[in-house]
Order: sequence, then structure tokens, then C-alpha cells
Amino acid sequence: MGIGNTLYGEGIPYLFNWDQTADQYVGFKLLAFATSYSLSSSYTRTMDLPLGRSYLQFAGANLGFYSIIPIISMVGLENWGEFDPDGKIALGYTMFSVPYGAILADKTYTTWKLSNGQSFLISLGINLGALNTIGVIQQTDWADWSQKNPENFARWTTL
Repeated sequence: MGIGNTLYGEGIPYLFNWDQTADQYVGFKLLAFATSYSLSSSYTRTMDLPLGRSYLQFAGANLGFYSIIPIISMVGLENWGEFDPDGKIALGYTMFSVPYGAILADKTYTTWKLSNGQSFLISLGINLGALNTIGVIQQTDWADWSQKNPENFARWTTL
């Protein structure tokens, strides 16, 4: 609900350039909060939701959120800023990718018939993979490489 309230409560008015008074701002935030509660509650109402499954859904939502980084890097940091200077395309993509990531993670949980421990381990493995990537980058001559060619450095490291 916090993610929904922040992402949609702040994001929708920004995407549509809504000029809001203070009352309208608070009202829309409350509407986004109520909607995110209602949707998440109805989605999980009949769901067996052990800790591992909830961690896996959260990991999917996080992967959805961070999936914009490789897209921006592949286009190029400077190129992205030219056609999306306000960040509205990235925000719209994120508004779609966060719930989609959670839904895909849950679908994976049910398709693979994961146990609570397996799903918890997979969700932790995502963070371990990111830390391993940072460790591998640290083993290279990354400082010189990133200064010589920042676009390709960003492309390589985010993939």
C-alpha cells in the first residue's frame, strides 16, 4: 500500500500535469491509499500467503521497479534525457512494471510449487546476485573504464 500510495498518489498527478490545491492533493492521496488497499486486499484475500511467498512477491515488485535502469542504460543516459526530460516515460513504465513484477513472481511461485523456504531463498538470491555483480565490477579496472566510456560502462554493468 505504501508503494501504491507513493507511486500512484504522487505519480498520476505528475504524469497528467494536474495542478492541485492542498485539499485536492490530500484527497487524491487518500483515494490512492484506499484503492491500493482495496486492490491488494482483493488480490490476496483467498491466497495462502506464507512469509516466503510474500517475500517473493516483494522481490518481483522490486525487480519490476529496478528494471527501468537497464532500459535507460541501453538507450544511453544522455539519449534518455533527451526524449524523456521530465521522467514521465520512466515513471509510467514503473507504474506498470511494479505490479506486473509482483504478479509474475506469484505466478512463478504457484507454477514451480515452491515451498516457503525455497521462495524465501530465491528472493534473497536476487540481492546476492546484485552484490556479486558489484564485486565483479570492483575486480575490474572500472574507475578508468567508467571515465573513458561512461555509456558503455553503464550498459555493461546494468545488464
